[in-house]
Amino acid sequence: MNEKLALVLVGREEDRKLKEVLPHAGWVELRVDQFLSLGSEDELIPWVERVRENTSGRLIATVRWFREQGNPAYRISDSDRQRLYQVLLPLVDYLDVEIKSALARKLVELSHQHSKKVILSYHNFKACPLESGLIRLAKEFRRLKGDILKIAVKVNQPRELLRLLEFTVRYGQVYPVVVIPMGTELLERLMPLFFGSAFTYVAASSKTAPGQPDYLEFTRVYRLLVTENKERKH
Repeated sequence: MNEKLALVLVGREEDRKLKEVLPHAGWVELRVDQFLSLGSEDELIPWVERVRENTSGRLIATVRWFREQGNPAYRISDSDRQRLYQVLLPLVDYLDVEIKSALARKLVELSHQHSKKVILSYHNFKACPLESGLIRLAKEFRRLKGDILKIAVKVNQPRELLRLLEFTVRYGQVYPVVVIPMGTELLERLMPLFFGSAFTYVAASSKTAPGQPDYLEFTRVYRLLVTENKERKH
């Protein structure tokens, strides 16, 4: 099982494919908003239960706020998002909610009451925040008492990638962080994993973010990087 791999599912994956890749994922993200854009809510719980049966990885339920979707496929009101999160909470290990969402504090409190955890996430598909903006996100994360801070932002210049790596090194030693530079080459996207990022997101079939690798792309390149890193140390 690869603890650095979070497999992203949207509900349209073939059963054969799922059984092949799920055992290798330390994390599994269920993109509920993507699932509901094409499927019925009546099918949601059976889907989640079917995934749970085929993995020992930690399940993440994500009902993404339309304002932080790359290409909004399905708009879900905050009241419906909260209801869906409450329904899914007993079936998963983590909820993913946007740190700027009005639901963030409520869902952190609810999750902790049920001994579950929360990823507080921030997405920007156009730009990378300045260092001061990243620090504000870290402070808000601490204030809300989340469990993992996820930052996925568009990188337009090399110095922005360096900024993200510096943030990863600094804050990854304090609490779990997931840092994803979007719009970069695959090697650059995976760099935060070697600077303290807990894991990265990998598509099982449908890609949900710019530059997101699929399972085969990730495993091929990540194994090469790990092997090269070990050889350099020796």
